[in-house]
Parts: sequence; structure tokens; C-alpha cells
Amino acid sequence: MNANMMRAVVVCAILLSCHGCGGSDKTARASGAGPDCSLEAGLQTLTKQIISSLSRKGKSKIAILEFVNLEGKTTRLGKFLAEEMITRLYSTGEFEVVERQLLNKVIAEQKFGESGFIDEQSAVSLGKILGVEAIATGSVTDLGPDVKVNARLIATETGSVFSVASARVCKDATLRNLLSELADTRADTGRGGARGTGEPPDAASPQQAPDQAPEQAFTRESHGYVFELKGCQRSAGTKVKCRFAITSPERDRKLKLALQVWGNYDTATRLFDSLGNEHVTDHIELGNKTSYLSTGGYAIEGTLIAGVPVEARVWFEKVPVEATGAPRFDLGLIVGEEHTRIEFRKVPILK
Repeated sequence: MNANMMRAVVVCAILLSCHGCGGSDKTARASGAGPDCSLEAGLQTLTKQIISSLSRKGKSKIAILEFVNLEGKTTRLGKFLAEEMITRLYSTGEFEVVERQLLNKVIAEQKFGESGFIDEQSAVSLGKILGVEAIATGSVTDLGPDVKVNARLIATETGSVFSVASARVCKDATLRNLLSELADTRADTGRGGARGTGEPPDAASPQQAPDQAPEQAFTRESHGYVFELKGCQRSAGTKVKCRFAITSPERDRKLKLALQVWGNYDTATRLFDSLGNEHVTDHIELGNKTSYLSTGGYAIEGTLIAGVPVEARVWFEKVPVEATGAPRFDLGLIVGEEHTRIEFRKVPILK
């Protein structure tokens, strides 16, 4: 065999080898090789993370709320996830878990609102009534080819988030079926009226206009941080203070909140009241630090220790006393070179 023929044979062998590799890769992707993203695998991941966090904090008594979608609605998947988490935690023999129907009944009777939204005061009250040390809440986000499940653990002595957990689940026939229909929550939780009676909803609170019912999920996750809006309240006349608990769950990180528009970046922290007025924050407090707009401050920066919530307070001046809520609230955020904002909708302003 001469040299030219030998080179030709080698080239052909290489081409055939590459073709085989490409075909093998496609076959592997088609057959689903790689990390397991089944519903069962996702549940195992969530359970392990939650058990680890509870054990690390020494908490053994827990209540698990039904998971909600981004609109604050409970779905069949949300109910299923809560039931599975209750069963799996109880089966370890290490935890006391409140039965779901009892939890929903207490929420309805105490008028805490939707089960997917528990604020600081409600969490503390629930903890005292049920005798639990932690409450697990969660959300389900449909991302198209898969679903993101996020869970948060709230300490009932403080009402603050002390840990988070998450998992991605690929859509199969079972998951699509669970996602297909909103759960009928009125019948078994009493939300929207007296339990099982079909009575009309209670009249709106005098502190809250009928068209300003609070959004059901005041927690957002962005860039690896968890932002929990505790509420907005008038402190004196036309001054409004909004309180947040901000957590970096995984590691120690810097956090920078924007007060005003900077250059071409529309990332001002602002509130749009129910009368249509726009209010840019007067000043922001992050932990023991303060930055004032009036003195030229455009942002405030602080260090967050992993898993330790830091309180942030955002102040607004000259909000008319007639304004009973904020249809939209923007929290400006600067992460590295990226300027962005986090939106909250239908936030009540309490007196």
C-alpha cells in the first residue's frame, strides 16, 4: 500500500469515527441520557434540601402550605407537591408535620388570606396557633419544556425566610395533567367565603380598597437573591415605608440597590400609587446603612452573609393619604454591570 492510499484510509477512518460520535451524541440526547429531571427526582431534591435546612437549624415541627403559581393560584400540582412533602418529611420519623386540611382550615378561620401568601405577622401567628417552628411555602413556574419549583422556609419566631430550595422538573404526561387545571380551593379551604357554605367574600378592609387586593406572592428570586416584601405602611401622614427581607441563600455576596435612574438605566426604586402618581424613593436603609436621594446618593451597597436575611427599608414622601395601594412597586437592583429592577404588583398600603 503506497503512501497516498495509506493517507486516504486514515482520513476515512477519522471521518467515520467523527460521524459515529455525532450519531451517538444525538442518540444519547434523544434517549434522555443525562441528569434525571423526572418529578420523582425533583421531589427527592426538594426533600433533601428542606430536611438539611431544618436539621441545620434544629427545627422539627413544620407546616407545609400548598404551592402556588406566579398568579398566586393553587393548582393540582401545588396540592400534590404539598401532600408529597408532608408524606416524605413525616416518613423520616424526624419531623412533626401539620396535616394539610387542618392548616387550610386555620388559615381560612384566621383570615390570613391565600395559603400561598404568608407575610411576617401571619407566619408568627400561625406558628403560635399550630405550635410549629417553621412554615414551608412554594411556587411553581411553567418554563415551557420544564417546570421550576421553588420552596421557602420561614421561621415562625421571626417571620423571616431562613432557607430556600429549588428543583427543575421535565414535563411528561403526569406533570402536564397536574398542570392542566387550577385546583378548586374554595371548597376545601374556605378562601373567598365561609368554609363550605358558598357565602360571598368578606367586605374589603377599610385599610384596603376593593380594587387593590394584595398580590398573592410578595417574594421574588433574582440573580441568586431572595427578595421578600413584608409590606408597605404609612408612618406619618404622606410618608410611606416599605420593608423587605433580602437573603443570599448560597454564599456571601455584595448587594447594591438603586435609588434613582442612572445614565440610560431605568432602574429607579419607585412606587406607583392607586391614584396614578409616581414616587421615586426618598432614601433606602439596608441593614445599618442609609443612602439619601437628596444628598446625591444613587445606590446603596451592603454585604449579605449566606442564609442570613437582611432588612431593607424603602421610604417614599408625599404619597397622598387617599392612595390605598400600589398597583406597581419597582425595586432597583445593580448586579455587577447589569442594571435591572424587580416588580411587585397590587401592594396594599396599610395605615
